[in-house]
Amino acid sequence: IEDPYWGTNEEQAKKIAEQDFIFRRSFEWEGTSSHVDLVLNGVDTLADISLNGQRLLSTDNAFRTWRIPVKDYLNEGENLLEVKINAPHAYLKRKQEERPIGMMLGFGTAGLPHLRKPQYSFGWDWGPSLPPAGIDGDVYLEAYEARIENLTLSQEHKKDQVTLCAHVKVSGPGLLVVKATSPEGRTYTAQTEISAAHVFSQTDISLSITDPVLWWCSGMGEPALYQLDVALLKEDTVLDEISRSIGLRTIELDTGKDPYGHQFRFKINGEPIFAKGADWIPADSFIGRVTREKLESLIKAARDANMNMLRVWGGGYYESDDFYDLCDRYGILVWQDFCFACNPYPLDEAPFLENVAKEVADQVNRLQTHPSLALWCGNNEILMFDLPLPGIDRKLTKAVRQFFFVTLKEQVNALDPERPYWYGSPSGRAFSKNGNSLKEGDTHLWQVWHGLDPIEGYRKLPTRFCSEFGLESFPSMASIRDFTDAGDLSISQPDIANHQKSAGGNEKILYYNIQRYGHPADFESMVYFSQLMQADGMRYAVEYWRRNLGRCNGALYWQFNDCWPVASWASVDYAGDYKALQYHARHFFAPTAIIAETTKTGVDMWIVNDRPCKVQADLRWKCVTMKGEKLSAGTRELNLKKESVLKLQSMSFEELTGDVSQKDAVLILELSDAVSSQILSTRQLLLVKDRDAALPKPDIRCNTRMTASDDGGRYEVTLFSDTFAHIVLVRLEGLHGNFSDNFFDLAPGQEKTVDICLPEGMTKEEADEKLQIRSFVDFPLKGDAEEEKAFTRKLMKDSLPMRVMMKLSSL
Repeated sequence: IEDPYWGTNEEQAKKIAEQDFIFRRSFEWEGTSSHVDLVLNGVDTLADISLNGQRLLSTDNAFRTWRIPVKDYLNEGENLLEVKINAPHAYLKRKQEERPIGMMLGFGTAGLPHLRKPQYSFGWDWGPSLPPAGIDGDVYLEAYEARIENLTLSQEHKKDQVTLCAHVKVSGPGLLVVKATSPEGRTYTAQTEISAAHVFSQTDISLSITDPVLWWCSGMGEPALYQLDVALLKEDTVLDEISRSIGLRTIELDTGKDPYGHQFRFKINGEPIFAKGADWIPADSFIGRVTREKLESLIKAARDANMNMLRVWGGGYYESDDFYDLCDRYGILVWQDFCFACNPYPLDEAPFLENVAKEVADQVNRLQTHPSLALWCGNNEILMFDLPLPGIDRKLTKAVRQFFFVTLKEQVNALDPERPYWYGSPSGRAFSKNGNSLKEGDTHLWQVWHGLDPIEGYRKLPTRFCSEFGLESFPSMASIRDFTDAGDLSISQPDIANHQKSAGGNEKILYYNIQRYGHPADFESMVYFSQLMQADGMRYAVEYWRRNLGRCNGALYWQFNDCWPVASWASVDYAGDYKALQYHARHFFAPTAIIAETTKTGVDMWIVNDRPCKVQADLRWKCVTMKGEKLSAGTRELNLKKESVLKLQSMSFEELTGDVSQKDAVLILELSDAVSSQILSTRQLLLVKDRDAALPKPDIRCNTRMTASDDGGRYEVTLFSDTFAHIVLVRLEGLHGNFSDNFFDLAPGQEKTVDICLPEGMTKEEADEKLQIRSFVDFPLKGDAEEEKAFTRKLMKDSLPMRVMMKLSSL
């Protein structure tokens, strides 16, 4: 078929999903084992499984592992396995006719809540409607005499010692041996005999680990990993074995009462953290394309942006083993939603509940040993919609409350007592009364964007923990050219319009551009300013919440990644290109960071220190004209307490600029470690809005050179300018790639080096030809005030119902 991501091909490709598909595999078999099981996972979704013409079972849940005894069905010699994937449409239609279930937000297709299939595959407000059919997991035969069915862990932490208990579900007989190996190579071993009577019963074996090396999330310490090996032996023969990388750490969710209501704060190894990160969606609409290499590039990007948490959103998949393994290694905590999102589900039907219970057991048992796994969360945006919405079956309200507040909680606590469970995102401590409260629990705050509030509106929302907020932007121009070769691009051009799935999304991007910068004169300028607006909005929110540390303890923006090339809330686009937000996040998420903002009379400043240790720091500042003439300067020695915020004395405009207009000035701030001189945080702050600043046309000059490195040739671009250059964009025309920095301010006389990894085989001369360097003033604006006002009035009128709904959501 034609590439479904290209142009408007999605519409034709949808028809493929209406077909049934048969996957066949012939294989040779011989063996004398007592037991032979066929194991499948990732079967999406309605499938009939047959072996040698004998139907074994039918599947109805893409999130489960299916294990079938097949010894009696195997032939000595050639065998044929057949998996028939049935199109879901007829099933959904039949189930919806039997029991209509309304769709809260209108995403997906009618009847989808009846089917345990990733909801986003039928379309979302950032994704296409391309429901896949196939197997994205493993299919294998397992022959055994005895085996280890499952391994979970518990830990008891005392001073200088951790008691690690392995809970092993095993069939005997045999000798069960558990060995833990520390990062330095020290080993701890325990063993026990399993009698023949213990058929798939649980055996507990404890290890006492002295001087433990603890696992910490990024920014708090090293994510130290132990190797855990579990083996079932019969004399000298290994009957079965499991190996896991594990971490020794405690994780808790503090929801205790405080002066503002109730806390919502994570603690790791007893230390409170401010959760910094984003929401994760599936990395492709065709999940089989996602490689470990792609996952690693994304998770490393999160770590490099000073994030410490990703929230796996409930409308997609429970992620792959590779995902959690990489989060373990990079120190990224995982907030894990169960796969329920934005819709009521038939949670009062016994067969549905039984199916879900098996799904939950499969996933909790699979993931429980990962130290990165920080929270089990019941659902996404179900509990906040306790409103009389059209088509919603109110009879399900009681079932929803029972399931997420009682049934699921009890099952998860029994399977994994080591981790906290939270009812839903967003949620308070009780059902429906406080589903998006600013006094307790977590919030999804969409007054900015869906409600069209200005970004200053974030300061009216002192949340305890914001697990969703965001602004859309376009992907890079190189990524846009991955799906269209149209010559005259605009927000209404069909290819561009099809790669925007949020109703009115392109108009909202334009609206926010106008409010902050002005009306972009061409599409490329629209792309540039959309990314600046997104980055500025997220910075504005995060800095406000971080400076209120203790009242607010987390900010996870929507969203981190994309599943196809699209205009969306992502900070890393589908091709892996960083948007301005991803570059800026490294600064506003820095462990020790400067927060500075203008007021009516001057500049307010805070220093936030997330580190679990004190920091001696030096703050240097100077205010200069756009040409670099110094107007004022100063230094200050700071003693920063651990996990603290220091409010500095405000500086007046008169103190900063004297008689010079604020439009012609920029404040340059630098925070460094007093002991090591390492730069901790920098900030360059205009004293007026971007569109009002007297920005000059900079003459940015550069030198380039190639350098050798372990992973190939690297291209260095060193830039300098005699005047202030605002939000400099460096790119290689038509090429994907991420740089050491981008979308940065360049102060007068400052030298800035940007490091670029070139595509294999590209020479310096070829890179020099493609190199483009532009700044804020190089992207033209229309400047038509009447046109801007008319556009704004119409959009505000058309969006009135949504704006009212956003106001109600946080009352």
